[in-house]
Amino acid sequence: DAIIGIMWATGMAIGIIFIDLTPGYNVDLMSYLFGSIIAVSSNDLYFIGFLDILIIALVVLFYKEILAVSYDSEFAKLRGISVKFFYTLILILSALCIVAAIRVVGLILVMALLTIPTYLAEHYSNKLSSMMIISSILAVLFTLVGLLFSYFYDISSGASIIIVAIISLICIKSFIAIKG
Repeated sequence: DAIIGIMWATGMAIGIIFIDLTPGYNVDLMSYLFGSIIAVSSNDLYFIGFLDILIIALVVLFYKEILAVSYDSEFAKLRGISVKFFYTLILILSALCIVAAIRVVGLILVMALLTIPTYLAEHYSNKLSSMMIISSILAVLFTLVGLLFSYFYDISSGASIIIVAIISLICIKSFIAIKG
């Protein structure tokens, strides 16, 4: 699933960059697919900040239960954890995160930022908590570097972020393959 999402996001990002580089072709399709990360309203920032605090608080508060349900729901049920409740909580938090992110960064960038950093983070972590932290840091780095490329080369910010993430993925996977 991660590879399909990565390939789809890569193809779309390359296509959008080619559209950006084509003289005289300007369409608002990019704002729906890639959002408008550089034109985020203050209301969106407040909503996302509130949502971030809520999600982080719930994950910290119920980390053991979320971990148990994520890895082995049968075992979690035997330990007395309400599997249905925590599974539903995970789905609701994921949905809220995706809906808020689509408003700001668009559908394709959401897919890329949910799959690529997580895919890379699983190679460097043995625990869910460290995987969440590593993937968050990678997503922030990809976003910042992509925004810099977008600014300096005058291309779409969402596509730039995805290309930075893909190039990083290729470099890291190549390094892992050579190393071991």
